[in-house]
Amino acid sequence: GDIVFHEECRTRGIATTIVLPFAPEQFVETSIEGAGGGDWIRRFQALWDQTPAPARVILDLQVSDQAFAACNARLLDLARRQGSVHLIALWDGKGGDGPGGTADMVEQAIADGDRPHIIAPHDLMRA
Repeated sequence: GDIVFHEECRTRGIATTIVLPFAPEQFVETSIEGAGGGDWIRRFQALWDQTPAPARVILDLQVSDQAFAACNARLLDLARRQGSVHLIALWDGKGGDGPGGTADMVEQAIADGDRPHIIAPHDLMRA
């Protein structure tokens, strides 16, 4: 979902920032490899390579769920620096993805007074 979001923003001339918990190579290994077909690794690498250095953030953390939670916190912090935040999340509404997952991000935004806009994957299915 993140890769598609960044691609669509770029197609529309909207600048984005990529925040990774650790180096891109480690991120590919832990989060993209095995995603089930497609050319996700190539697409991620193209996004990373086309992103200007100030908009590429690497937190340099150890691999853990807390590293992804730190990414969520950094993303929200970066967004708040731009003004009020309105989270748009692609999420099936299920919990269980732990710290740093989508449920965690939505909970953080709600705790901060945001009313997230949730897009459910099943709503995107085409007949």
